[in-house]
Amino acid sequence: MSMLPEAGVLARLHAAIAARLHELAVPNWRQVLRHAWSVQLDMLGIVLTVLQAGVDVLSGNPPIDPVKFAVLAMAISGLSLLLRFVRQDKVSGGA
Repeated sequence: MSMLPEAGVLARLHAAIAARLHELAVPNWRQVLRHAWSVQLDMLGIVLTVLQAGVDVLSGNPPIDPVKFAVLAMAISGLSLLLRFVRQDKVSGGA
Protein backbone atom coordinates (compact mmCIF):
# COMPACT_ATOMS: atom_id res chain seq x y z
CA MET A 1 0.00 0.00 0.00
CA SER A 2 1.45 3.34 -1.10
CA MET A 3 1.47 6.34 1.25
CA LEU A 4 1.44 8.78 -1.69
CA PRO A 5 -1.85 10.38 -2.74
CA GLU A 6 -3.30 9.61 -6.14
CA ALA A 7 -2.31 11.85 -9.06
CA GLY A 8 -5.91 13.04 -9.40
CA VAL A 9 -5.95 14.28 -5.82
CA LEU A 10 -2.76 16.28 -6.38
CA ALA A 11 -4.13 17.74 -9.63
CA ARG A 12 -7.33 18.86 -7.90
CA LEU A 13 -5.38 20.34 -5.01
CA HIS A 14 -3.10 22.22 -7.42
CA ALA A 15 -6.11 23.56 -9.36
CA ALA A 16 -7.83 24.70 -6.16
CA ILE A 17 -4.71 26.51 -4.91
CA ALA A 18 -4.12 28.14 -8.31
CA ALA A 19 -7.74 29.33 -8.47
CA ARG A 20 -7.56 30.80 -4.96
CA LEU A 21 -4.29 32.60 -5.72
CA HIS A 22 -5.84 34.01 -8.90
CA GLU A 23 -8.72 35.42 -6.82
CA LEU A 24 -6.36 37.03 -4.32
CA ALA A 25 -3.82 38.49 -6.75
CA VAL A 26 -4.12 42.08 -7.90
CA PRO A 27 -5.06 42.31 -11.59
CA ASN A 28 -1.80 44.06 -12.52
CA TRP A 29 0.51 41.85 -10.48
CA ARG A 30 3.14 41.78 -13.25
CA GLN A 31 3.38 45.59 -13.20
CA VAL A 32 3.54 45.58 -9.42
CA LEU A 33 6.32 42.99 -9.49
CA ARG A 34 8.36 44.98 -12.04
CA HIS A 35 7.76 48.56 -10.90
CA ALA A 36 6.68 48.78 -7.25
CA TRP A 37 9.39 50.26 -5.07
CA SER A 38 8.24 48.16 -2.13
CA VAL A 39 8.78 44.94 -4.09
CA GLN A 40 12.22 46.08 -5.20
CA LEU A 41 13.19 46.95 -1.63
CA ASP A 42 11.81 43.63 -0.40
CA MET A 43 14.02 41.86 -2.95
CA LEU A 44 17.02 43.88 -1.72
CA GLY A 45 16.12 42.91 1.84
CA ILE A 46 16.06 39.24 0.85
CA VAL A 47 19.48 39.57 -0.81
CA LEU A 48 20.89 41.27 2.29
CA THR A 49 19.47 38.58 4.55
CA VAL A 50 20.99 35.83 2.40
CA LEU A 51 24.33 37.66 2.37
CA GLN A 52 24.26 38.07 6.14
CA ALA A 53 23.52 34.40 6.66
CA GLY A 54 26.21 33.39 4.17
CA VAL A 55 28.85 35.60 5.75
CA ASP A 56 27.95 34.36 9.23
CA VAL A 57 28.25 30.75 8.09
CA LEU A 58 31.45 31.16 6.07
CA SER A 59 33.41 33.32 8.48
CA GLY A 60 33.35 34.30 12.08
CA ASN A 61 34.54 37.79 11.10
CA PRO A 62 31.89 39.59 9.02
CA PRO A 63 33.03 42.63 6.96
CA ILE A 64 30.36 44.87 8.55
CA ASP A 65 29.30 45.23 12.15
CA PRO A 66 26.29 42.91 12.69
CA VAL A 67 24.35 45.64 14.51
CA LYS A 68 24.82 48.11 11.62
CA PHE A 69 23.81 45.40 9.17
CA ALA A 70 20.65 44.62 11.17
CA VAL A 71 19.75 48.32 11.33
CA LEU A 72 20.24 48.60 7.54
CA ALA A 73 18.02 45.58 6.91
CA MET A 74 15.38 46.94 9.30
CA ALA A 75 15.45 50.37 7.61
CA ILE A 76 15.00 48.79 4.17
CA SER A 77 12.07 46.71 5.41
CA GLY A 78 10.41 49.72 7.03
CA LEU A 79 10.91 51.88 3.94
CA SER A 80 9.48 49.09 1.82
CA LEU A 81 6.34 49.01 3.94
CA LEU A 82 5.89 52.78 3.74
CA LEU A 83 6.50 52.91 -0.02
CA ARG A 84 3.82 50.31 -0.67
CA PHE A 85 1.27 53.03 0.07
CA VAL A 86 2.82 55.68 -2.22
CA ARG A 87 1.14 56.17 -5.61
CA GLN A 88 3.36 55.05 -8.46
CA ASP A 89 2.08 55.90 -11.92
CA LYS A 90 3.55 52.79 -13.54
CA VAL A 91 1.73 50.63 -11.01
CA SER A 92 -1.31 52.65 -9.90
CA GLY A 93 -2.28 53.80 -13.38
CA GLY A 94 -1.79 57.55 -13.07
CA ALA A 95 -4.42 59.92 -11.72
